[in-house]
Amino acid sequence: MAAVGSGGYARNDAGEKLPSVMAGVPARRGQSSPPPAPPICLRRRTRLSTASEETVQNRVSLEKVLGITAQNSSGLTCDPGTGHVAYLAGCVVVILDPKENKQQHIFNTARKSLSALAFSPDGKYIVTGEVSRDRD
Repeated sequence: MAAVGSGGYARNDAGEKLPSVMAGVPARRGQSSPPPAPPICLRRRTRLSTASEETVQNRVSLEKVLGITAQNSSGLTCDPGTGHVAYLAGCVVVILDPKENKQQHIFNTARKSLSALAFSPDGKYIVTGEVSRDRD
């Protein structure tokens, strides 16, 4: 668990200094843009296939997400049936099981940052939305 120490840095259990990541406020004209997405940890899968059409996503897996990019309450939701919490981290939806402290990840195939998410009433589905920057 990381805690914010002096100087605006977070410290993990090992005592290492880590830059703190804070969720920003939606950018408006004349204001600075929101902070960058939090770092993600990738690790190589142990077995690689030799298929030439293999993509990078098939060769690496997301180990853990540190941080959140939700700029308002639309980027954070809870399934009351299971207690799972879903939140946004860039183009990734993180589903956290707080009882087990385990994460599952869903990637946005368009690789665009997501801005909203919600569980379906039965808890079987998660719907996501993004804000288009294009003004065609």
